[in-house]
Formats: sequence, C-alpha cells, structure tokens
Amino acid sequence: MDKRCPRQLTTFPDKECSLGKNSVTHPNLPEHKKCEWFINDHKSHYCFWVWMDNNRGNPQSLGEIAELTSSNISTVNMILNNALIKLKKKFPNLINLFLKEKDNE
Repeated sequence: MDKRCPRQLTTFPDKECSLGKNSVTHPNLPEHKKCEWFINDHKSHYCFWVWMDNNRGNPQSLGEIAELTSSNISTVNMILNNALIKLKKKFPNLINLFLKEKDNE
C-alpha cells in the first residue's frame, strides 16, 4: 500500500473504501471526508492503489482514464499536456529520445 493513503492503510482495502466512495458519490463533501486518490471503479473498492495493482497501471484509452477519474477527455488531455511540459523541462534529453523512438515506429 502507498504511504499517501489518507486512511494510512498498510494493506489494500478488502472492501469499499469509504473515503474513495465518498469522492465518487458525494463530490461536494469537505476534503477530509474524501480521498484524492479515489478511482471510479467499485471492483477496485474505489481505491487507486488497488486499481493500479489489478491493472498494472495500464488504462486502455483516454476515455477510460476520464471515466475512472470522474472527469472528461478534455481535462485528461490538459493534465497530460501539462505533465509532458514539466517532464520536458526536467528531462529534456530523455523526452527527445523517446519522441525520436516513437517517430521510428
């Protein structure tokens, strides 16, 4: 389990996480009653870390990411673009190498 879990769990939850479920079903609750690491997936008990373990962190599409995070594709694209900009600034050679390899495929 990850140390960023707001419930301070040491193992994956074996039933629905109350903070994760609150984040999906009651988004206007105060922050201390929600989890910033929630995922909109009852099979994963609304826990991002369980979902990552079950799916190896491999979503199939931007649409799936949007659905799991209770957002939309435009928001996911904006977040990914901002992350890419930050990565390019921090690791310019690595990103350029990756983009060159991608072009050669």
